[in-house]
Amino acid sequence: MKGKIKIGKRVAYIPEELRNEGFIGQVEFLASPSVVALIKPGATEDEVEKSLQIILQAVQLRRIESERREKEIEKNRATLFNYLKEE
Repeated sequence: MKGKIKIGKRVAYIPEELRNEGFIGQVEFLASPSVVALIKPGATEDEVEKSLQIILQAVQLRRIESERREKEIEKNRATLFNYLKEE
């Protein structure tokens, strides 16, 4: 699941989808300088680890897809440049 949490000075809006999944009340989190992971109340350490692995795989796939798109754009630019150069 991907979404957005709106954070103000004193409150954060948690989307209904997350609340329906059990993210209600005191929700623990893990944070690094770039990422915050909310931990569902009652989740085991194994569940947290597996969930974080799934998220990491999703991020890796996004990076791979982004790199593929960049290569395709560069290839198209080179093809266009060569075509224009020939005319």
